Amino acid sequence: MIRRYFFDCSKHFNIPIRCFFMATQQSKRPKIKIPPVLFAKTQKIVKTIEKKIQTTFVTYWTSPSGSVCQNDVIGFYEVLQKIGTRDELVLFGKSDGGSGRAALRIVNLLRRHGKRVKVYLPLNYASAATMLALGADEILIWGRWRI
Repeated sequence: MIRRYFFDCSKHFNIPIRCFFMATQQSKRPKIKIPPVLFAKTQKIVKTIEKKIQTTFVTYWTSPSGSVCQNDVIGFYEVLQKIGTRDELVLFGKSDGGSGRAALRIVNLLRRHGKRVKVYLPLNYASAATMLALGADEILIWGRWRI
């Protein structure tokens, strides 16, 4: 449901105007109790990559409509808690940006759980995601990458 709100902005802008914004009512999302459809296949691929690079491999891939956000921080926290502290972590990802604050929190989590952090970037890693990459010890870029 979309709600429209009007309010007097003259106090904030020193001109007599009314501001307008729309907000969607948050609907309660059901909690997902099963992994995504391709979970089993992707985990096999991750295990194969970890064997080849001989270190812990974490993926972070946002959709075109997604962005780096606080929910990602929570997700990283849960994953990294399960992994524990490692000598080296490799983050493989793609993102078009998002919240700089969330990116810095993710960097902090990666740093706490990996003595050495590497980021592998095959595609876009823009804006806040670039901040995330710059928090690594090493960045490997290939393919069609852009900042």
